[in-house]
Amino acid sequence: MAQTNDWERLKIIGAIATVWKEPWEVISVQRGNGALGLAYYLGQRHAGITLRELGRHVGEVEYPAVSLAIAGFEKRLKTDRSLAKRLKQVIKLLNVEM
Repeated sequence: MAQTNDWERLKIIGAIATVWKEPWEVISVQRGNGALGLAYYLGQRHAGITLRELGRHVGEVEYPAVSLAIAGFEKRLKTDRSLAKRLKQVIKLLNVEM
């Protein structure tokens, strides 16, 4: 089971904050910017963190809500070029293959 500090350890939230040019504490609570969905997406896909752990890290968000957020992020990614560009920037910062 993943520990709640996996996002920090893997630098996911730091890379997202760098690309968004704002502190994680600010962007993670803003609606509609895609940052939280991206963090969930990378946390699950890249780091292998469970949906339950991802939800706990954010503050007792139930895993079905995390799953829906990831699905919404993936859907939005298909049409939102700005978000797709930010995803590529974060992946480059993390130096991972997707």
